[in-house]
Order: sequence, then structure tokens, then C-alpha cells
Amino acid sequence: MNFLRVTHDGVSSVINLALVIQARYEQSSQQLHIKFTNGETVTLLGEEGERVWMLLSLEAGADDDYDPDEDEVVGDFDIINQEISDLENQVKNNSVTRTWDAQRLRNSADELGNYWTSKKKKELAEEIKGVKARAYSVADEAEISAYTNMVDACLAATFTTSASVKSILRKLNQTEDELKRGKKLTDALKQKIRKGKERAAWYRAKKKLDEARVAEAGGNIIKHDKYRREAEALLRQDWSVIFPSEQSPDVDSFDSALNL
Repeated sequence: MNFLRVTHDGVSSVINLALVIQARYEQSSQQLHIKFTNGETVTLLGEEGERVWMLLSLEAGADDDYDPDEDEVVGDFDIINQEISDLENQVKNNSVTRTWDAQRLRNSADELGNYWTSKKKKELAEEIKGVKARAYSVADEAEISAYTNMVDACLAATFTTSASVKSILRKLNQTEDELKRGKKLTDALKQKIRKGKERAAWYRAKKKLDEARVAEAGGNIIKHDKYRREAEALLRQDWSVIFPSEQSPDVDSFDSALNL
């Protein structure tokens, strides 16, 4: 089978299998990504993607004569090793900002040798295993680095409105949930996320405390007491929302290290 009829975007066409250099099927989204020698790509969706993937798999299994030449094998190793080195450098430079970079490296490692014959895979089993182990290790480091940078950005962010506080709090909660799901929530990250949440819990109360100090400095004790009572009420309210199982701290315990 040298040619295969497919339906893409509602249009029926024929693809030349001799020009296909890569095909990757994503089970979760039912998407088949096909890459050709000229660099063009086609994505088939749903049942059509699954159908074509099965046909391609059967064709590959039946092609006993196919064997990647040495240049192709070396090229595949060079590509994955370059990806690993690039991400390693990003980790060293503390410039990883997206967890997707780590996942992309894992995907590349998983695909290494997918299109080689079983014989070739057996011959290079140890090399493949070693490269994959290195890729997964670097990906894990990059993921933690990305999460750390994301949390640090939240800690450095300036609160200007209640909406900005909610935005930062949402990012912190999402990051914490992702870390828990991946079982990557380290003590250091847990402490940083806690600090970020405390900043959010103190925001409105801190503004009232500042107003109380201004009133006190101006000799207006009535306003000072009023603002202080409002600060206490706001702290109790916001703390109970962010830390529902905890009692709010005393309003005089504000830590300037929270950088509000």
C-alpha cells in the first residue's frame, strides 16, 4: 500500500505513504499528526484519525524490509540530545517559565525509536533507555523550576486592586493543585505558596491599617479606631476564605516581610 485515501477538513484526498516521515497519534484527543518530507503536516481528527492510524500501524508492522539507516538513527539521537541540552541550559539559567517545555521533552523521549523496526529497537535498547532516563530527569527538574518561577512571580507581583489579588490567588491555587496531582509539591514550594496566600489574605486589612496609622498620626483617634475595627473584620473575613480551617491572626501580627 503506497497510497492512502483520507478525509481532511471534509475534503477527500490521497496521501503518498513514501513521503510520510512521521506519524503520531494522541489517544486522549483522537488526533493523528502526519508529517511529510517537505515539512508540511496534516492533522486528522476523530474516527478518521483513528482509522488512518490503524492502517499506518498495520502497514508499518507488515514492512519487514524497512530499517532505518545509521544516519537516521544518529539523527534521531542528536535531536533528542539537543532538546535535553537546551532544557538543561534553561534550568541552569533559571529561565523555564512553562511546564509545557518539560512535557514536550517527555513526549520526544517517548517517541524515540517509535518508527524503527523491532530489531533496531532491540539493538539500541540500552541507548534508548539511557536517553529516556536523562530526558525524564531533566524534564522533572525543568517542571519544578517552572513552577518555582511561577510562584516567585506571584510573590513579586504588586497588588493594585482586589481583582489583582484574586488573579494572583487563583494562579497560586492552580499551581498548588497541579503540584499535588503530580506529587511534586516540595516543602519549599509549599512555604512559598503559603506566603503568597497570606499576602492575599492580608491585602484589604493592611490597607485599613495604613489608613488607621495616617489617622493616628493626624491626631484623629476616632477614625483610627474605626479603621482598625474594619481591618480586623476584613482580616477575619478574608482569612476564613483563603484558610477556611484556620483562625485569623491578630491584626497587630502583620509581617512586613509579606511585602504588601
